[in-house]
Amino acid sequence: MVRVPGTPSRHRVAVWRELRRIGAVSLGQGAWLVPDVPVFAVDMYDHTLPWALKRTVTLVGYRDELGDAVDWEREKFVPDLMTFVERWNAAPQAWAILPVGEAEKLPRELGIRVQVMARGPQYAIVRKP
Repeated sequence: MVRVPGTPSRHRVAVWRELRRIGAVSLGQGAWLVPDVPVFAVDMYDHTLPWALKRTVTLVGYRDELGDAVDWEREKFVPDLMTFVERWNAAPQAWAILPVGEAEKLPRELGIRVQVMARGPQYAIVRKP
């Protein structure tokens, strides 16, 4: 994640242009998601996520109608929460989308550190601090 200062300046505009050039996605409030940072969808999947984020999202524990696609590309699937914890801890930076009711409970149960970046009626977006 990259954070851009809120005050307008030529430097800020130059940083915006560079972030867009490399494929970063604005998350609002000066936060940008850069392309090489993994994004996990934990125990859920919204089909608009890859389109909105302009990247592939790694599924965690959710197969449902995507079962055949998961079998084709197993590296884009995390079968259980313990494997997710290993990948989360190994990544220098990471983001996750999870059901809003799990945003506080799940990290505590798994023993991982997260920072809640946004909450909606259905989902919460967290990042690795």
